[in-house]
Amino acid sequence: MRKYKIFISGVQKELKVERRAVKDFVPGDVLFSEYFDVFLFEDSSAKSKSAERTYLDEVRRSDVYIGLLGFQYAAAVKGGVSPISRKMGK
Repeated sequence: MRKYKIFISGVQKELKVERRAVKDFVPGDVLFSEYFDVFLFEDSSAKSKSAERTYLDEVRRSDVYIGLLGFQYAAAVKGGVSPISRKMGK
C-alpha cells in the first residue's frame, strides 16, 4: 500500500517543539503510521543542492502540506516573497 507524504512547515526560529510533536505523533499512532510518512525540513541532511531547492522539491512530492504559523509567516527572499509563496504564485 502506498503511504501519503506529509510535509510539515514553519519558520525555523518558531514553533520547533510543535513541528517536532506533529512529526513524532504520526509514526507513533497506529492508524496514521499505516497511511502516512512525514517530512520535516530540519531533519534533512545537508546536500549539494540549495536548501530552497530541497524544500520546494519536497513540497512538490508531498500529498499533504501542514503549515504551522506563529508570529512570522516566512523569511522573505527574492523580491520580498517566501519560496513557498513564490512557487504557489502568491
